[in-house]
Amino acid sequence: MRILGVAKASFDGNTLPTIQHDLHFEFIGLIGRIDPIRNTVPQAIQECYNAGIKVIMITGDYPTTAQHIGKEIGLEHPEYVIL
Repeated sequence: MRILGVAKASFDGNTLPTIQHDLHFEFIGLIGRIDPIRNTVPQAIQECYNAGIKVIMITGDYPTTAQHIGKEIGLEHPEYVIL
């Protein structure tokens, strides 16, 4: 799950400030978002392995998140992570 912080800001001038830090932000809350794995992915991964294709996953997720996703999609060694 990805957690996003949400805030809002407003201004009364005619020109936007040159940097966002000049605005006063008001924290609104947090949003949790899940990007589900497509139903076809585990089967596609298995078909690649059956065809002799080496499968790797490249992601910007945290290692623990990547490992969890790797297990869900059927990677042979989801515990292998390069930082």
